[in-house]
Amino acid sequence: MGTNRIELDDEAYDLLKAERRDDESFSDAVKRIIAEVTSDWRHSIGTYEGDIDEFVNAAQRSREATSYGLARRQEEANKLFEELSDINESREDDTES
Repeated sequence: MGTNRIELDDEAYDLLKAERRDDESFSDAVKRIIAEVTSDWRHSIGTYEGDIDEFVNAAQRSREATSYGLARRQEEANKLFEELSDINESREDDTES
């Protein structure tokens, strides 16, 4: 197999060097990292071997927690918006007087 030269800036080199394992060449590290990043998630569909009811319940709890968190943040944003609106109205009243 032939070789090719590539140029990396110092930051990219340092990142690659930090990811490289002691027993790996830089080429091996690049191949491993690319394989990890590009692994196709669709190959693992249908391979879950755990309790499906437990999985469904965990997914439902996660959805509920996310919904609760989103609703709470929306309420906080609405309160802040109301406070800002009140402040703006108060300032407008002060400038009209």
